[in-house]
Amino acid sequence: MVYLLFPKRITLENNISLEITKDKVKDEELFALLVPEERVDEVVNYLKKNEGFSSALPSFDKGEDYGISRILIPPWELHMRIYNYCIIPGMAKINAHIEIARKYLQHLNFRYVQPVIYEPYKFYKNFF
Repeated sequence: MVYLLFPKRITLENNISLEITKDKVKDEELFALLVPEERVDEVVNYLKKNEGFSSALPSFDKGEDYGISRILIPPWELHMRIYNYCIIPGMAKINAHIEIARKYLQHLNFRYVQPVIYEPYKFYKNFF
């Protein structure tokens, strides 16, 4: 069996501790990864060339600059939206979620997507 891992408690740089409640675990904006803005193109190219990602047209355009995806374990697909802007100057953000892959008919009626941070980080951490 495969499990998705979530942090329940996060400690920020200033030692403020935050708890992720069950009602917030579906909020994709809560689970954003950051990369240096000037390295976004390199990260995307690395993921496509070395980690098996391919371009993914968004079902719902959220203004992302890149949309990439790859199958994790069939039928589950990791979809990453990469934005060249972020509220933190000099950084770009990555939002990611796991859902049923588009090649399966169930994707059309499946409204459940799960935001994630560990899975995408696992693929691009080797770049840095």
